[in-house]
Amino acid sequence: MIGRFLDVKKRSKWMVVDIVTNLIKKGNLNNKTISNTQDSKRTHESIVKFIRFVLILTILLTFIIPTLLQAKTATATILPSNWSILKSYPPPVTTLNSVSCTSSTFCVAVGDTSNGMGVALISTNGGSTWTQGSLPSTVSSLSGVYCTSSTFCVAVGDTTNGMAVALISTNGGSTWTQGTLPSTVTALVNVSCVTSTFCFAFGYNSTGDLALTSTDGGSSWTQGTLPNIVSYLNGFFCTSSTFCVAIGETSNNSDIALTSTDGGSTWTQGTLPSTAGSLLDVSCTSSTFCIAVGGTNNSGVVLTSTDGGSTWTQGTLPSAVSYLTEV
Repeated sequence: MIGRFLDVKKRSKWMVVDIVTNLIKKGNLNNKTISNTQDSKRTHESIVKFIRFVLILTILLTFIIPTLLQAKTATATILPSNWSILKSYPPPVTTLNSVSCTSSTFCVAVGDTSNGMGVALISTNGGSTWTQGSLPSTVSSLSGVYCTSSTFCVAVGDTTNGMAVALISTNGGSTWTQGTLPSTVTALVNVSCVTSTFCFAFGYNSTGDLALTSTDGGSSWTQGTLPNIVSYLNGFFCTSSTFCVAIGETSNNSDIALTSTDGGSTWTQGTLPSTAGSLLDVSCTSSTFCIAVGGTNNSGVVLTSTDGGSTWTQGTLPSAVSYLTEV
């Protein structure tokens, strides 16, 4: 269909040129032949207006419309060959920011709609079909979600009045209730739950990033104490209701790794190699072994810790790796 349109566009381009040429010839559009009578002036003005219309049509057919079609076609071919689109969402769903699956069949995804509201979608058949959950009317966007089972989920995001929001669902995402946050929190970015009672989230306010924990399944949240030098957090991981590790950057643009052994209430700074670069994500398999990834100077970085985040050692990556963003 696109090829046929482009072929018509080419023919139309030359047809338009012929029309303009014939009009100029027939109308004798030059200073020598155009009379100064009122009828000649009206004829001349009509021809000029028509020529302008034809030229605008030529530009549309030649440049603008084909470019839009080619961009649409290119976007459609980005998907890797071993992936398939299970479901495309018509308006109002425009963006999905996070997804959490507890099995090969149950998943919850959250995001935004075109009318500036948050959205939560549930699938019980592995992503083939999705149904929309019911959110509080004040939710404008959801950026993170985590489910520990096919019934319990926690989601975080923003409200229409520019404040952070934490939501809890105990029926698999069908309905959501709002938890209580400290008044100092203006936005929440991501959330993770170790159990159906202990959850960890990070966000920010005007002074920098914040770490928050909940011990009652997201109903209420407490702000932890981060070192004053922390500017923002890029990633975190908790292996239990007591042990958590977070990575980010300081106010002087240096990387930082933090460890908490009291469920996020207090945090201590670990020791990083001077070549750590920018750390983007972290994961731990136990309260002793953790791995963090990132990059520096167009070269990937991987760090490991065998003492619970107190010290970190840099590993060796293939030279072709420029950045690692997730682990």
